[in-house]
This record gives sequence, structure tokens and C-alpha cells, in this order.
Amino acid sequence: YDGAVERAVSLAMGWGVRFDRPLIWHKNAPPSRKDYFGNDWEYILAVKNPDAKKIYFDWESIGTPPKYKAGGRFRQRTANGDRRLGSEYPQGKITRPRDVLRVLVGGGHMGSPLAHENEAPFPEALVEPLIKAFVPPGGIVCDPFLGSGTTAAVATRLGRRWCGCDHRQSQVDLTNRRIAELEHSRGQDSE
Repeated sequence: YDGAVERAVSLAMGWGVRFDRPLIWHKNAPPSRKDYFGNDWEYILAVKNPDAKKIYFDWESIGTPPKYKAGGRFRQRTANGDRRLGSEYPQGKITRPRDVLRVLVGGGHMGSPLAHENEAPFPEALVEPLIKAFVPPGGIVCDPFLGSGTTAAVATRLGRRWCGCDHRQSQVDLTNRRIAELEHSRGQDSE
């Protein structure tokens, strides 16, 4: 880590890229260092086109039923610490997703055995809500670090197009195998 996210954001801002508030991936990773805490989270950076007038965001496609249905009012405190009642909790059949994604990693949670052929795989369940919320059906998902092809596979399964690259040909080949695996399984399902 060593401030890599902050350096990347600073560098990209110099290129005119616009960042939104990062999301957090809360995972169940094993400890990677003996001299520090285990790493249970990672940043997910959200990059925007600075010239875009409106950003596509379909939160309802990934909304969930409310945990508490009774509603009521927020309890808040003023600047001097006095209690006061705030506005009403919003009521609805689904709730807006939060900015912490709790997704398990490893074992049978990755979505494909091929994911383990990359040194830094992530589960399909991590990228699926992001693609549903940020990319319209038929839209294009761009992955500049293809790795094991998780983003490409999920985009394909969800009816989105994708483009991507990786500086290692072995990872491009792995992505192509992953997409072929997905298309083969789809062909068997339709029989």
C-alpha cells in the first residue's frame, strides 16, 4: 500500500481524470504480514469522465430490501451536543446500496477455477454489482488490468460489452480462456 492509492489519484488528477469517493471492499483475507494487522479491506476507485454531463447509476438494480422497515426519525446532535430529532428515514421497497461491499474471497467464492491462475484474483460477486450499477445493458466495461478476466466474464454474462488489456500476454490468454469457458457453459445450458 504505502500511499499507492493517494499517489495514483494525484497522478491521474494531473491527467484531468475525475475521481468520486472511493468504495471499500471488505473481504476475509488471510494476514499477509507478521508485523502488522491483517488486511481486511481494499479501495475501489471510481473514475469519471470529467466532460460527462450525467453519470449512469442504476442503484435500483442492486438495491436490497430494507433491514429495518419501521422507519422513524434520525436522532442527531447539534454542534453543542444537544439531542434533536432529524428528518424521517426514507421509506421504500428497496434501499440504496452502501459504499462498503462485503464480499468473500478465495476458495469457491471466485466464480471460476481459472481465477486462481492469476496472482491477485477477485471474486465475480465483487464486480457484478459495480457493472450492474454503472454500465447500462449493452454498454462497454473497460478493464485496464485484465488479469484472470473476471471483469470481462461478468460483463459478458450480464449482457455488457468489454474491452481490456494487460501488459502480460499470459493474462490476455487467460482472459480468452475464461471467456471461452463461459461461452461453452452457456452453450451447454441452452441444450
